[in-house]
Amino acid sequence: MQDGPLGRVVVVGQASGPVGVRGKGRLGPVMFGCNRGMMESTKENANFLEEVRGWPTRTRNYVNELKLEMRRVSWPNRKQVESTTVVVIFTVFAFAAFFAVVDAALNGSVTRLYKALTH
Repeated sequence: MQDGPLGRVVVVGQASGPVGVRGKGRLGPVMFGCNRGMMESTKENANFLEEVRGWPTRTRNYVNELKLEMRRVSWPNRKQVESTTVVVIFTVFAFAAFFAVVDAALNGSVTRLYKALTH
């Protein structure tokens, strides 16, 4: 990377003849102008490529850590699963009944209030 009349320039190779943007003739460096946006875009692309290249390694590490963590889990036995399942089902029905009663009470109250205000 060098500074030139177009701003910063990137030396991309050697020319063996005349070059479109800038060249020093035979076997001179070929330089193309690029502004900061292009440089940042190039850096972003490089970072993106590094991220993509690192994906398989990160995925492999994640799966290995997941396996280790799953070995550490204390799994419940069948009796514990059955008893907690019964508690959950009972609780769901209890809340459903509670909300049905509350809904009916509020519905009746609002209906009576509406009739009282409209007649």
